[in-house]
Amino acid sequence: MRVVCVHGIGVTSAYFAPLVRELERRHEVAAPDLPGWGSGPKPRHVLDLQELAASLVPLLPAAIVANSLGCQVAVELAIAHPELVPSLVLIGPTVDPHTSLPVGFVRDSAYEPPSLWWLIARDYARMGVRRFVRTAQLALRQPLAERLPLVQAPALVLRGAHDGIVSRRWCAEVAALLPRGRFVQLARGAHAVHYTDPALVAEEIEQHLAER
Repeated sequence: MRVVCVHGIGVTSAYFAPLVRELERRHEVAAPDLPGWGSGPKPRHVLDLQELAASLVPLLPAAIVANSLGCQVAVELAIAHPELVPSLVLIGPTVDPHTSLPVGFVRDSAYEPPSLWWLIARDYARMGVRRFVRTAQLALRQPLAERLPLVQAPALVLRGAHDGIVSRRWCAEVAALLPRGRFVQLARGAHAVHYTDPALVAEEIEQHLAER
């Protein structure tokens, strides 16, 4: 089965590299940079969630593994093309209405390695403040909770035990709103648990795909 990894806001597919290596043992894996990020296309306007999702259509059919804001893009893709998205894995889906993002960002940073922060700093600088802020505004205007009931695919929601950006409560709510959702709290890791504990995340993904 093909697997497509969808990164979060500001960052690029680089932080999916450890998980991609794990998944490539059994699957064909694609980890593109979304338009406006990294090596992706550079549209003049800032793309909304539906436009970002549309950019991934040429990679379908595929199971989608997404992190953070990438989960919102993945949900839009699954809604628009249910016949081409047989399965979803949402890792730390945003935006959590129960958590203060600035406070959560500080809390999360204590559990992320320096190598990840170097990637984040580099990618944020390449994206630029204007595109980052506009993308965040577009994401906030379309609450994830309102979109989840429209997803037909079986979905696994994962959360690292020390994720400061999204709470256990929120991830459980996301899974409950999905018609075929299931929530797993991992024993370790933070918001980027797919980077720090790729083998652990890959194991959960494999189990989910096998059950599907």
